[in-house]
Amino acid sequence: MIQLAQFFSFVLYRFPPGLLAWCGNRMGDLVYYVFPFRRKSIMENLQKGLGLKPEEAARMAHANYRHYGNSLLETIQSLSWTEADYKKIRFIGKEHIQPLLDKGEGAFLLCCHFGSWEVGAAGLVANGIPLDIVVKRATSPRFENFLTWFRRKKGLGLIVETGTAKDILRALSKGQFVGFMLDQFMGPPVGIPVSFMGREAGTPAAVALLTEKRAYPVFPAYSRRSPEHGLTLVIEPALQYPLLSASKDERIYAKTQLYNETIERIVRTAPEQWLWLHRRWKPFRGKPKWQLASLGFLLLLSGCVSAPRMADMIELPPEPEIAVPNFEKMDRVVISEYGSDKMIAGKDSAPKAANKKALKKTKEKPISMYSAGSLPFDIGEQTVLKLRWMMIPAGNATLEVKDGPEVQGRPTFELSGHARTNSVVDRIYRVDNRSVSLVDKQALIPYRFELTMDETHQNKFTRVKFDHVNKVIHYQAERKSTKWGDQKEDRKDEAKPFVKDLFTALFFVRTLDYQLNRTESFYLYENGKTFEVRLTPVANEFMNVEVGAFQCWKIKVELALNNVLSPTGDIFMWLSDDSKQYIVKFDAKIKIGSLNGELISIRDKNE
Repeated sequence: MIQLAQFFSFVLYRFPPGLLAWCGNRMGDLVYYVFPFRRKSIMENLQKGLGLKPEEAARMAHANYRHYGNSLLETIQSLSWTEADYKKIRFIGKEHIQPLLDKGEGAFLLCCHFGSWEVGAAGLVANGIPLDIVVKRATSPRFENFLTWFRRKKGLGLIVETGTAKDILRALSKGQFVGFMLDQFMGPPVGIPVSFMGREAGTPAAVALLTEKRAYPVFPAYSRRSPEHGLTLVIEPALQYPLLSASKDERIYAKTQLYNETIERIVRTAPEQWLWLHRRWKPFRGKPKWQLASLGFLLLLSGCVSAPRMADMIELPPEPEIAVPNFEKMDRVVISEYGSDKMIAGKDSAPKAANKKALKKTKEKPISMYSAGSLPFDIGEQTVLKLRWMMIPAGNATLEVKDGPEVQGRPTFELSGHARTNSVVDRIYRVDNRSVSLVDKQALIPYRFELTMDETHQNKFTRVKFDHVNKVIHYQAERKSTKWGDQKEDRKDEAKPFVKDLFTALFFVRTLDYQLNRTESFYLYENGKTFEVRLTPVANEFMNVEVGAFQCWKIKVELALNNVLSPTGDIFMWLSDDSKQYIVKFDAKIKIGSLNGELISIRDKNE
């Protein structure tokens, strides 16, 4: 195999970049159409990870096969490259690690199977970065021999993943950078179930564990191909951890979750260049070596911000199609003070236009349409609230804003949240829940909501699709519970105008214009039912919490949920009276006792 690769490398070395790319694309076409190796798996992964429709997944899969063709030819051609050839590759971000190089100190590189990863790793070595990579052994001995020969030929040090932590720490102490590929499935006992693209994914805990032993920084590093620049090497600034728990187990989970979120962000920049043929979301059966003592319950309005999907136990019916409003054709979309089913629209759109007299009679007001920069939150924001249940520290709830995929041409935010109970509350009732909402960036209406619950007495996965055009909500859920019994639902409900899901509501309340004693309201869909939420500012108070001091609106919240957060007394929340309108505090009397939370961490979009 080595001699054959060297022969083809000799031939390909004389190919200009354009011809090499053309050959790589044709190779991808051939495999996609004639030898569709794992095509079904790739399309399923694209639909799971990116929420693509079948036809969109097919187009992306085709581009993905072309990427594999290009990567293979680049790797073979690079066998003949000299150091000068490698230095022609565009390199961004070396300045982030240059101080460490100057001092002869090492660090971790967070890598993934993105772009032309073998050529990228060799390119780092050619640019003066001493690099060891942690590798799995290939199942084919011949292929394993080839990869080992190729990597060592390019100056890479190899640490087999079955080796000891001492080998890795020894390399770091000698000033080596150590690269880890964390984007492939790993089950128990050394993998842990954290979220990747909104679904449970067994992920190696190695980097998180090693950073517990030695506080070396972790730099995301990858390669990416573009028509303008060809292959580009990228090293990003060192990752900054959110506020971490005093519990080692919780820190391991939080760090590994951050690594997955970083890889997800990288993949979304050019999704066709990732290794979609790998079964990233295999069922995680068994228990990890590190049992999570997790974070819990949830904020008001967010229901249970949910957990990893138990894919081996729960599988929902096919995802329903929805229609998306064409806001560009609408002159104005309006909603009454308490919610109306009437819209004022242009002549080319439905429903038909209402006249001005009808508008005046119903006291309708236009739905807010937001432009870039006009919202109190943006991509990259993360807030953390410390939760208390019955005055007992219960854990934290993390809320984050990410860039979501387009839904039928409409740009979206991906609003994600995670809540886990800590080790004390775990003994009473464990909660490890996660949610993801895809929300229109301008109209702030949800298109898709997923809630995954992993609790002491139940595992449940819920998917809600909002069809605002046809006024239909598709609700699909399945529960596995030894205490309350198994349950499946696949139903349609009426969609009230501009209805929100529980998690979108947490962000929507920050956009409203509050005035003392004036009530704001909107519709909320939760657990198969629609409620009206009424928010009334009753005071303007100064609040001093862990993250700082805020002048706040104290807002009385009126709603009637039908889960463990069902109110049994008054509910109040405090929003900062500034342009951000952060949720600074909440206090609720609910079915299972009292629940309150305080803001303890803010990461703004620019941090």
